[in-house]
Amino acid sequence: MGNGPPTDDSNRVARAQTMSTSNRLDRRHALALVGWGSLAALFPPSARAAARDQRMDLDAHGCGAPQIGNIIDVHAHAILPSWIDALKRSPSDMAPLAAIPWSPQMAIDTMDQNDISLMVLSNPLGTRGFAGSDANQLAQRMNNELAAMVSAHPRRFGAFAALPLTDVEASLVELDRALGSLALDGVCLQTNADGAYLGDGRFDPLFAELDRRRAVAFVHPVAPKFQASIGLPFSPGIMEFMFDTTRAVASMVFSGMRSRYRNFTYIATHGGGTIPYLAERFATDNMLPQGGYRVAMSADDIRRDLRSFIFDLTSATSAGSIAALRALAPADNIVMGFDYPMRHREKIAEALADILRSPSIANADLPGLCCGNALRLLPTVARRLN
Repeated sequence: MGNGPPTDDSNRVARAQTMSTSNRLDRRHALALVGWGSLAALFPPSARAAARDQRMDLDAHGCGAPQIGNIIDVHAHAILPSWIDALKRSPSDMAPLAAIPWSPQMAIDTMDQNDISLMVLSNPLGTRGFAGSDANQLAQRMNNELAAMVSAHPRRFGAFAALPLTDVEASLVELDRALGSLALDGVCLQTNADGAYLGDGRFDPLFAELDRRRAVAFVHPVAPKFQASIGLPFSPGIMEFMFDTTRAVASMVFSGMRSRYRNFTYIATHGGGTIPYLAERFATDNMLPQGGYRVAMSADDIRRDLRSFIFDLTSATSAGSIAALRALAPADNIVMGFDYPMRHREKIAEALADILRSPSIANADLPGLCCGNALRLLPTVARRLN
C-alpha cells in the first residue's frame, strides 16, 4: 500500500513511454487501437513485477492474476423492471430514467469489452419519490430482481440492496431480508432521505445494525431537497450530487455517527464529492457553533473519521481529483467505479487511461485498486469468485 503519491519519476516516465505507440499517439488513442483486452501487455515491467509480488495476496481474495483486467466495479446500476414500472406510474420527474437502455446481457458485454470481472449493481435512487407501502414494496421487488441476477450470474454480478430509507423500521426489516435470505452484498443508501441527511439521529438504529453486521453501505448522491430553489439551469448530477455527497459525509462525521459506528463500511461515491478538497478545512475550522451538532471533536478526530471512508473513483479520475483524494485517503481505501449505464460505456476506457497516467497512483497500488480492495471489503463477492 502507498500512503502518498509516488515519488519515483522513472516509474512515471516508463509508464508514459509504455502507453505510447511508435507514431507517438497519446495514451487514449493507443488504448483505442489495442483494446482493453490487451491492456496487461501495455503495463510497464515495474507494474507487472509489483503485481507478481502481490499475487499470493490477491489470489487469496479471488482476484486471479493481479492485472488491470480483473476489475471489480462497485458503482454500476441496474435499470430494474419493477423500478421502470413504478416510474411510469408515478408523476415523478424521474420517469425519463426508465428509458435508459439496460439489460444483464448489455452489462456483461460492457464488462467483457473493458476487462471488468464483476459489477456490483445497485439502484441509485432507491425508493426516492415513493413513500409508505409503495416504497416498501418497491424495495422488496427490486431486491428480489437483484438477487435473481446475482443467482443467475454469480461470478459477474454482485448487488447492493435498496431500502425504503424514509421509514427506518421498514428499512431494518428489509435489511435483514436482503442480507439474510437474499444474500446480497450490502445496501445502497442515498445521501439524504426527503432532506434528512445520514447523520440525523433518526438513522441511528439503521447504522447500529449495519455496524453490528459489519456490513457495506454504498451511499449514492441524490439532489438536495432545495434543488428547485437554486435557480441554476444545471442537472443536479453536475454539481449537486458532489455537494450532497459532501453533506452526507460531513453529517456522519460531525454528528458523531461515524465515530459511534466504525465497524461498517461506508463507500462515498464520486471520489467523495468535495470532501478531499475540504477535508483540512473541516479539521481546522470550528464548524460546530452554527452547525447544530454538539459533539466535541479534535482536528485529529475529524481527520481520522474522514480517512475511515472508502472512496470510489466514479467521475473522479482527473489528475486533480486523484491527487486530492490520495492526499486524504490511503490507496487501500479506494475502489473502482464507472457508473454504467448512467455514463456511457465508452467513458470506461477514458477513466482507466486517466488512472494509469496519474502520477498520484503508484504501480504497486494498481492490483488493490482494481480488485483487491473491493474483494477485501466484500467477502460475499470474494466467496462467489472463489
